[in-house]
Amino acid sequence: MSNDPFLLGGGHRAAMAVEMAARPEIQWSLAPATSLEASAAIVHRQYLTRYGGFFNGRAQLRMRHRDSEYLSLDARLAYAREFPTDALTDSADFAIDSISLRETFSARASLDWSPDALTSVTTSVGWESLDYPDSKLLVPTRALNGDVDFSRRLSETTSLGLHADVTRTQATASGTVSARSMRATIEHELGPGVSVNGQVGAEWADALAGGEGPRIAGSTSLCYRPPSTDACLSASIQSEISGFGGLQRQLYVGGTFRRQISERSSLGLVTDYRTTSMSRGAGRATALRLSGTFERRLTGVLSLIGAVGYFCRRSLTGERNEALVLEVGISIRGNRR
Repeated sequence: MSNDPFLLGGGHRAAMAVEMAARPEIQWSLAPATSLEASAAIVHRQYLTRYGGFFNGRAQLRMRHRDSEYLSLDARLAYAREFPTDALTDSADFAIDSISLRETFSARASLDWSPDALTSVTTSVGWESLDYPDSKLLVPTRALNGDVDFSRRLSETTSLGLHADVTRTQATASGTVSARSMRATIEHELGPGVSVNGQVGAEWADALAGGEGPRIAGSTSLCYRPPSTDACLSASIQSEISGFGGLQRQLYVGGTFRRQISERSSLGLVTDYRTTSMSRGAGRATALRLSGTFERRLTGVLSLIGAVGYFCRRSLTGERNEALVLEVGISIRGNRR
C-alpha cells in the first residue's frame, strides 16, 4: 500500500496492490573447474485501483571457470525490468522520471590473474543497453565499459592498488559521450569484523557530460560484521551511465544494517541518497529512500515479512514528491539446486 506509488505528487494518488513473485535459482557443475549459475525473479504487481498491473523482474546467467590457482574467468549475461520506486536510488534516472519502467540488458566478462600469492590483476569489459518505454525525458542509451585493477597485499590486513576505467556511451539525443578515471585503491582490516575499502583519484569527462578537465572521483565503504550483524556505510562520486545525456556525474551516500535478533527473526534497515547535477544547466535531480524490514521465520520454508518505506524525489524542475509504503507478505523458500 502506498499513498503515491509513482511519486507524481498531487492528491488522490493512494493505491493498494497485490504482488506475487517467483525467484528460482539453479547451479550446474559443468566440469571440476567450471560452474554455471542461473537465477531469475518474475514479479507481477496488480494495483486494485487506478494504475493497473505491471510485470517486472530480472534474469542472470553466470559462468565461472578456474583454470588454475593463478587464473580465473567470470562471464555473465543479465536482463532487468525495474519498477521506478523499487530502484529509486539505484540511478538518478528514476528521480528524473518516476513513471517509466527501465529495461536493462548487460553482458560482462572479467579475467583475474594472480601471478603470486600477494598480487592480483583483474581486467573486465562490459556492454549495457538501457531503454525507457514511454518516457518523455529519458532516451535509449548504449554503453561500453572497460577497467583494470591491480592490487598488492602488503600485510595480513592491508592491500594497495590502482584502478583505471573508461566508459563510452551512445544516446539517441546526445550522441557519443565518454569518461575516463584513474584511482588509487586501499583495502584495510581495522579490527575483528571491521573493514574499510576506498578508491580516490581523478576523472576526465567530455564537455557534454559536464567535464571541464580533471575532477575528483572515488568511492569508499566501511563495514562492521560481528556475529549476527552486518552493517555498512558507503559513498561514491563519479560519472555513471544515464538515459539523460548518456553520462551524469552522481553523488551517492548510503547505509545498510541487518541484525539476526533471534534464531527465527531478523531486522533490516536501508538508507540511500543519490543526487546529480545535470550538465548544460538542466537542474538537479535527487532521490532518497529509507526502509525497514522485519522477517519472522515460521517454519523451515515459510516466513512472514513486514516492511515500511519512505521515498522522496526532487525532479529537474525542483518539484518534491514523497510517498510512504507499507508491505506485508509471506515468503516460501525451497532448497537451492
